Formats: sequence, structure tokens, C-alpha cells
Amino acid sequence: MGQIIKALVAMSTSCSIPVLTSLIKLVRIHLIDEIELEGEIPRIISLLSSEDLRIRVAALECVFEIAYHGRAEVIEAMLNEGLIEKLMELQRSKYGYNLIETEQHRDNGNGVNSLDMEGENGPFAGCVARFAVQVEVGEGLTTEERNEFKKEVLRRITEASVSEAEGATIFAEVLWGFSP
Repeated sequence: MGQIIKALVAMSTSCSIPVLTSLIKLVRIHLIDEIELEGEIPRIISLLSSEDLRIRVAALECVFEIAYHGRAEVIEAMLNEGLIEKLMELQRSKYGYNLIETEQHRDNGNGVNSLDMEGENGPFAGCVARFAVQVEVGEGLTTEERNEFKKEVLRRITEASVSEAEGATIFAEVLWGFSP
């Protein structure tokens, strides 16, 4: 299984990452443990910085699936790779909040139609809170671990915020929920 994981991550395409995400949904914790063992967590997180929007979106879905099924060691590895900081960058991007629906954004050349997104928000809107929810409701952690990770996520939000307003907004989303 390790070679399949390495090959899918190495391909880093908008097709290979959804295949990996589907495998995670099917196999769950055993595959996630293999992903961690093979050292692929940093590579998956690095895909969130891809030039290709489709790869970033696919990587985000993969991260959410790992967060839902992952054990404490995996979530910790993700956080240690700077995941919260990367998610906050994505949330700040033009594909985060308040994506302006103009003709130039209808098809941005990356094959992603921004008008397919809900409301005026892009695929990365609320992604920090969405990650926190996946960890909180996921299958891989005890209640105590969930609470500890929530505190850690909130601490990292505070550190990574560019302003008090941004920090407070994202902090509130994590504590009380995100509504697009």
C-alpha cells in the first residue's frame, strides 16, 4: 500500500489526490497510519501551496478526510507542518471569503468555475473552522485529545493572524461554527 500512496502523492494531480482521498474514506485509519509511516503528511500539506487551484482544493479535501479519521499522532504531524498557517493563507486568498463574482472569475483558467461555489465564498472560505470541525467530530481521537487539539488550533490561529480582527473572526468560527 505504501508504494501506491507514494505514487498518488508524487503524481500530485487534480486526479490523483481525489483518488487518495477516496482510498482514505474506504480504508480509513490503516491507510492514514501508512501515509504517516511513509512520511507523506508533509507532502500532502505542501500541495496546499500548489500553483494549480484544482490541486489545492483536492489537497484540502484530503486533509479534511485525514483529520476526520486520523489519530492524535497524525493530527499533531499535520499541525507541526504548519497546517493552520497554510489554511489561514488559503482563507485570506481570493478563493477564500467574499469571492467577487465577475466575468473574470467565472472560469479562471484553472478549470474551476467560481460560480459553482456556495454564495460569494470560494472553496477555502472557513477552511480553518472546517478543519477544526473534522478533528472535533472525527473518529480517530478521544474526547480529551479532541479538546487538546482544539486548544492548540486556537493558539495557532492567534499566532498566525495578521490582525486582531482576523484572529477574533476565525477564533469565533472555530468555537461557534462557520456559516458560509
